[in-house]
Amino acid sequence: MPTEIWLLGTAVVFTFLGMYFSRPNHLGVIEKVIDDLVKQGYIKNYKDSKGETELIKWWEDYPKEVDK
Repeated sequence: MPTEIWLLGTAVVFTFLGMYFSRPNHLGVIEKVIDDLVKQGYIKNYKDSKGETELIKWWEDYPKEVDK
C-alpha cells in the first residue's frame, strides 16, 4: 500500500513539473541554450538535403547514416 501511494505522488509531481517546463516561456530558454552551445562548438549542426537542421555531437565529423 505505501509503495502505491509513493508512486502516485511521484507521478503527480512529475506531471505538474512537465506541464511547468512545457510552457512557452521555457521553450525560449531551451532554444537560447542550444544556440549558445552551437556557438561555443559543443554541438555541431548541418542542413540535410531536405533543408532540415540536424544536431550532431561535437566529436562527430559527419552524421551517421541509419539503415542505408
